Amino acid sequence: MSWNDKVRMLVNRMGNRWAISPNSDIFPPGQQIHKECLKNLENIIYNLNGIYTNELLEETQKKQEELARIAREKQEKRQREYDEIKRKEGKAIAEAEYSKKKAEDDEIARIENEKQLKILENKLSELQKKLDDTSSSSGGCFWLETRVKLETGRIIRMSELQVGDRVLSNIRNGIEEFSDVYLIAHIGKLDYEEKFTKISFTKPNGYKGLF
Repeated sequence: MSWNDKVRMLVNRMGNRWAISPNSDIFPPGQQIHKECLKNLENIIYNLNGIYTNELLEETQKKQEELARIAREKQEKRQREYDEIKRKEGKAIAEAEYSKKKAEDDEIARIENEKQLKILENKLSELQKKLDDTSSSSGGCFWLETRVKLETGRIIRMSELQVGDRVLSNIRNGIEEFSDVYLIAHIGKLDYEEKFTKISFTKPNGYKGLF
């Protein structure tokens, strides 16, 4: 579908780092299940509150909050002007002026949203290039500066994780779910082909081994 073009482009740029539900070709935007899934996704992102995100998402969220604030302020200003004109010149003139102002504000908001979308698309392209460069050299591992949340409530960097930690892995119906860390491994680029790779490990009790 034509309305899916931008989504397809975004997904294609994300390589193997994406998930979309439900299938937008089966459940278009007008259907309730589509709205419910988007609302659920919005709640999950909001509840993550800065973890498992990056600067781009945080910057985008701040910009959206700023645009929403500006829209509220303009709506409040229009309402004040409407009330004043209605008091002085009557309801008909007030409504005409209100509609004119609203159309102007909506057009300004549309242009600003398109501008921000273009900026976001450019930054996504830059980010994807960095991800591609990183994946080609590191095999697609998580960035060590990624922030994760422990069951204790602490928020730490991925590089600080230890075997035995319980890490936030999902939010289902507003309830946080945690998973145990069994293995932390980073396999760099080998200088020659190997069928097997030796991995050293340390258990929480201090026991060290090799497999």
